[in-house]
Amino acid sequence: MAKTGRNQPCPCGSGKKYKQCCLRTSDFPIIQKQDELDVLMKKGGVLLQQGETAEACDVWLEFWN
Repeated sequence: MAKTGRNQPCPCGSGKKYKQCCLRTSDFPIIQKQDELDVLMKKGGVLLQQGETAEACDVWLEFWN
């Protein structure tokens, strides 16, 4: 997984920039990794609900890697 840049949207889904949100918690890499995995799982679920099955599977494959 790519590292989130300071000015990119936060992977937690808050809509804030990473530096204004979860950057402070980056001292806890296990928690940060779990947050990233949660975002991927939710993203796959949204894609599946939208009928985009192949795209959802691609996101979930990224999750498993």
